[in-house]
Amino acid sequence: MKTVVKKTCARRFAHAALRHTLTFTLTLTFILPSVRAAELLPPRIAGPAQWTAHWIVAPEAPAGTNLMFLARRSFTLSSAPERAVLYITADNYYQVFVNGVFVRRGPARSAAHHQSYDALDVASFLRAGKNTLAVRFHHAGITPAYRSGPRAGLLAQLEWTAGGVSGILGTDPQWKAVLDPAWDRGSPRMNNWLNTFVDVADLRKRPDSWTSPDFNDAAWPAAGSNLPGGVRTAEGTKAVPGISWWPSPQPDYVPQAISPPWVNLVSREVPLLVESTVPATRTVLTGRLEDPAAAQPRTEAAAYRFDALPPLKLPPLGEASTASPEPLTLGGAPGQSDVVVFDLGEVHNGYPRLDLEGPAGAIVDVLATPYVLNRTFDPTILNTFAGDRLILSGKREQWEAFFFKPTRYLALVVRGATSPVRIHHASVTRIDYPWNRPGAFAAPGNPWLERFWRAGAKTVEVITTDAYTDNYRERRQYPQTSYYAARGNYAAFGDTFLQRRYLLQNAEEQEPDGALGGYAPVTDGRFMPFLDVQFFWIMSWRDYLLYSGDDATTRRLLPNALRVMQRLAEQTTPDGLLTYPVYPYWIDHAYLDRRGAHFTTNALYALTLDDCAQTLDWLGEPGAPALREAAARIRETLRTKLWVPARGLFAENLSEGKLSPRFSEHANAIAVAARIATPEQTSAILPKLLKLDADVVPATSLFVYWTMAALCLEGRVDAAAAMLQERFDHQFETGNGTLWEEWHLDRTYRQGVREKNSRADAQGECGIFPEAVTRWVAGLEPVTPGQRDFTLRRPATALRDIAATWPTPRGNLRVTWSEGALAIDVPVDTTVRLNLESLRAAPGSLRIDGLLEKSGQSTLPLTTGTHRLTFQPR
Repeated sequence: MKTVVKKTCARRFAHAALRHTLTFTLTLTFILPSVRAAELLPPRIAGPAQWTAHWIVAPEAPAGTNLMFLARRSFTLSSAPERAVLYITADNYYQVFVNGVFVRRGPARSAAHHQSYDALDVASFLRAGKNTLAVRFHHAGITPAYRSGPRAGLLAQLEWTAGGVSGILGTDPQWKAVLDPAWDRGSPRMNNWLNTFVDVADLRKRPDSWTSPDFNDAAWPAAGSNLPGGVRTAEGTKAVPGISWWPSPQPDYVPQAISPPWVNLVSREVPLLVESTVPATRTVLTGRLEDPAAAQPRTEAAAYRFDALPPLKLPPLGEASTASPEPLTLGGAPGQSDVVVFDLGEVHNGYPRLDLEGPAGAIVDVLATPYVLNRTFDPTILNTFAGDRLILSGKREQWEAFFFKPTRYLALVVRGATSPVRIHHASVTRIDYPWNRPGAFAAPGNPWLERFWRAGAKTVEVITTDAYTDNYRERRQYPQTSYYAARGNYAAFGDTFLQRRYLLQNAEEQEPDGALGGYAPVTDGRFMPFLDVQFFWIMSWRDYLLYSGDDATTRRLLPNALRVMQRLAEQTTPDGLLTYPVYPYWIDHAYLDRRGAHFTTNALYALTLDDCAQTLDWLGEPGAPALREAAARIRETLRTKLWVPARGLFAENLSEGKLSPRFSEHANAIAVAARIATPEQTSAILPKLLKLDADVVPATSLFVYWTMAALCLEGRVDAAAAMLQERFDHQFETGNGTLWEEWHLDRTYRQGVREKNSRADAQGECGIFPEAVTRWVAGLEPVTPGQRDFTLRRPATALRDIAATWPTPRGNLRVTWSEGALAIDVPVDTTVRLNLESLRAAPGSLRIDGLLEKSGQSTLPLTTGTHRLTFQPR
């Protein structure tokens, strides 16, 4: 038995003086998480003491893209195990079965240099006698992608204890592996952002019961062992095109689990996703299509257009839905195709699933879409083709898509069927992140605001799988998305695992000069170091410590944070501004003037300096005063050099000594929200935020949070709520209860004119609003790491009844405001500091838990327990 030893290298990080005024002396010590910090990490089974398995692949695996493999290994146990854990990962995705029963799919997204593996408890699936592990795994082999390594491979290691005897079984040449004969590798990608493909499954070629112990795999070849630069098979070692290694491994090289490109194996750092079944039972459309192609069904790659459907007009939302019979009978008319469209009631991230039977060679196209525009079903919405194709075998079959789709509407199109096709069951296997400790918000006087809070929370749910992602289309873990979505999550669900993993994955991709990439993990060679990425990563780093209290992880990321700040400082001019910075920036989809010293960009930089300074203070590290000085210089330069008195607005930028003729909501909202504008400037700006001049570039839904923040900071909470309702109310028309990528679903204004473009009806940046509403309308805000201290203010709103539940690491904090009263439930080891001046109470009227308040203090600390305050409002 071979022992694999993982070596840890100590590294020293030296931090040079920040340009102009920023100077740090840094001594960094890596420490293991304390017990308290470890409690903040996701629960997981520890990894194997040593890896004896190594990476395998089918010996006939060709070079290229879209490869699907089947692998299996049978073994015998003398008794049912008391303990059995399967450690498993693959490039890129796997489905694992034990004795014919589906167990789990994975792994979590990762780059090969920090390959994520899962630890699965499989004891209940094993038995005395013969057992079989079976794995179906896919290799995309394409760029761009966020989880695609340069080569295919499966790594699995089963460890068990049965009858007091322990055993280990890992992937090696005793496994059998083949290319999936039912999978057509010529199928198209779903879009140009994803490394997922359309399933084109020829069920006539699928091996029956290949996951079962009774399956005869004698004709399957032994698996090939992945070596650096090649694959070792029974016939010898063959090179892998595109994978070079010099010097080549010698003939007696022993294959390893830690092997290029998988040079580091990391136990899954986020919880496993939860799966559930959503039946497709409500039919909104059935019909018969004239379809000449159906008379001669084709399955070659050239036909993968999924011959365009005519527009499928659906009835108005919520109307004409009927319960579909089981089995549902479709097709059978020559030269025609039958179609049925189901409405699942809301959007689900999931895998379409069918139990069906029909004539051999008949085609069933399975099409999905998260919403419809103008009541028209369109599976190509979002510049994506969310569809799959089945070629029936003539037997009753069960099929499930390999890649998930965002599905509200599910359509089945039966083509080329010489006799009827019976759909015994249609459903979607939904995947969800396991949220817990839910927050809540209620304002009976403004039901729309309650609905808006829930829409923000729903948006976070919908865009999250194994990471916060931007939307259905790209599914990337962008820093901007993660910043906004995480804030909403903290208030709605209280989860910290997702943001920790995002911060680590982005840091693992950091360039030597300190720049962070536009998304992580990065595997496509396109690093994309956007400027605003640096800001939002630092602000997310600060927020993570605030909301989690995880000092150990925050310190682990300190060198990365300081390198980011160093790189930003290197790009500033003597006035402290970022002027024509090296990296591009996004902000949002609006038509911004991105020349010279851009106001919004520099305002975000000032906020980044603030957040980094505060985090250094929390960690007890030096350097905060210099950062605050740099932030103050930015604010002073912006407020004095970019203000246009004649307009009462800040200009978009300062370029070549001239102010931009363009004005934006972005610049002026963040001028107030970031405390750049003077009181006089703020007074001029606020009315213009509520009613934008015709020449002012409006913010999209992705940036309008800052407009809300500006209004609320100045006590205009009701005006902010009315502004949100005016802008967002129409976004509920899809019925999904989510908030959109832009104000319209069919166009963008990136160039200042209407451009036809398909936009998402759920975007991660809009997930911030549960936090924003709870903070500004309920008056709650955490202010120290681990949310051990909160501030609470009576909100400046005409609403009299407001209730909020805020999840903390130690339990839920509940606040209920009513006319002249406050009820609050404070969790253990938590202090809420109530601003007494904000109560606007008549003198001598404040009672706390029945006792008259006489301290005369401006703030009142409320500690663990339930408290009730009453007062006479002025």
